[in-house]
Amino acid sequence: MGLESKKDTFEDVLSEEYLEKEIDIDTFLSQDKEQEEDSPQEEKEQEKAEIPVAETEEKETIEQEEGPSEEEPVPSQEESDPIATQGLVGNRFDQNPVGQETDFSEGGNELEGKEFIKVVYGFTADEVKKALQIFQKFTLYKRSMIYSLIIAVLFFLYLYRIIGSQNADKFSIFMCVVIVSALAFIWYFPLMHIKQVVKSVVSMEYKEEYILKVYDSAIAVGEGTSQNLFFYRDGKIKVWEDQELFVIGNGKERVFAVPKRCVEGGKEECRRISSLFQNGLGDNYRYVG
Repeated sequence: MGLESKKDTFEDVLSEEYLEKEIDIDTFLSQDKEQEEDSPQEEKEQEKAEIPVAETEEKETIEQEEGPSEEEPVPSQEESDPIATQGLVGNRFDQNPVGQETDFSEGGNELEGKEFIKVVYGFTADEVKKALQIFQKFTLYKRSMIYSLIIAVLFFLYLYRIIGSQNADKFSIFMCVVIVSALAFIWYFPLMHIKQVVKSVVSMEYKEEYILKVYDSAIAVGEGTSQNLFFYRDGKIKVWEDQELFVIGNGKERVFAVPKRCVEGGKEECRRISSLFQNGLGDNYRYVG
């Protein structure tokens, strides 16, 4: 009885272990089949995912070699044409001459129907040089003379301190050097500005494409939508006339150089323009000979 029961128990255990192993084997086989079935799909998905990555990597390498694709900046009218709308820079010495800033005054309707004299003109480098010299003489020289006198007084005060002291006053010496440098800059920058503007005009092709209309109460620069009006009543317009030029100043920053040789009517038409300026501007008009 004991041996048979032990034998039965041992067979039962073996059978149970066999069944468990058989179940495990079946499970393993079924999982292996599922993996085999799933693996082609996963490989396809991986291939699909790898293709865009490869393409993006190729694109990145191409962009790195060629650099970022940026559109070339289109130069503005002021950069391409330093004197875009007739107006020369009068006293901005820290940069190249640029086109005249828009200073459009409302009131164009009040000029409708009024007579005007139209001048289509161009200018040479010599005419620009002369116009700027006239403009600076009557707008900058007076101010420069006042600054120079103030600086000269300061210079002699510090110089007196240096001479009167037994030991050299380093601060006074330094201030004298600074004052002399400032005095040189006051007269140096206007001259260099004229030279700079003339150089820009020399590099430009001569064209008679600038337009000026002279009214009894205003001047109009340009035509159409780009036309700017400057009324005499605003007090910013000043005109200096010599034998060859009309030099029109707008404040202390802008100047228009209009050669008389470009006036179609000749001397008679120039006299009419002079009369319009004189009657409309009064003291702001001057004949400088």
